[in-house]
Amino acid sequence: MGRGRNRRRVDRTAEEVARGRKRTLRWALGLVLALSALAAGAAGARWLSGSGALRIRDIRFEGLSRAGADELIAFSPVKVGDSFFLADVDAMERGLSRHPWVRRAEVRHALLPPSLVVHVEERRPIALVELSGLYLAGLYLAMYLDLALRRGLG
Repeated sequence: MGRGRNRRRVDRTAEEVARGRKRTLRWALGLVLALSALAAGAAGARWLSGSGALRIRDIRFEGLSRAGADELIAFSPVKVGDSFFLADVDAMERGLSRHPWVRRAEVRHALLPPSLVVHVEERRPIALVELSGLYLAGLYLAMYLDLALRRGLG
C-alpha cells in the first residue's frame, strides 16, 4: 500500500465488480442497438428515395369542365415521377391558381398508389366582351384572354 494521505487502496468486492461489468455491458449493448437502428433507418430511407416506390405515379384532377388536365400540368411545378413526400403541394396549388380558369385548387396526397388528387374550383364566366379580341368576364371582373376562341365558346 501507498504512503501518505489519500493513497489507501480500497479493494472492491467480487459482487461490485460484477455489477460494474453488467452496467457497462448494458450500456454498450444499448449503444450498439441504437446505432444499428439508425443505420437501418438511413439505409431504408436511401433505398425508398432511390427506388420508384415513393414516386408520384399519377396526378388526378376533379371538378374540371373548361380547363384541361394537360393545361393544368403545364402550370404545375410538381410532375409525375417527383418524390411523393418531397412534393411541394403549396407551390402546386399556387401554380395551378395562375391558370385563367382556375379559381382555387386544393391538392391532397393519395397513398396507394402514390399519387396526388387535385380538386379544382373553376371560375364561371358571366359575359363575353369584345375588346379587339374576345374576352370572358368573370364574376370578379377577371378577364380571360382568348379562352372563348380556344374552348369553342365564342
